[in-house]
Amino acid sequence: MARYDFQAQRLFVEADLGPGATVACTAEQTNYLRNVLRLKPGEAILLFNGRDGEWRAGPAPVGERGGGPLLHVPGPPPPAAPDHR
Repeated sequence: MARYDFQAQRLFVEADLGPGATVACTAEQTNYLRNVLRLKPGEAILLFNGRDGEWRAGPAPVGERGGGPLLHVPGPPPPAAPDHR
């Protein structure tokens, strides 16, 4: 499995990133996502801020806040089940 996804689109944000983070997009970021990248609803994007690494994010659940789009970084995946072979 590849460690990096070189095909994914990236977006710089000022906000702190980590599991469970929700990032509100500025008007400029909204324009970039919709009109430059043509990101479709439900598609993921990689967020980075120069401090916290790169995080895969997708649309936040509907109803969290009005205004521009929100991007949500999911929490950590559940731990893998132990292999009892």
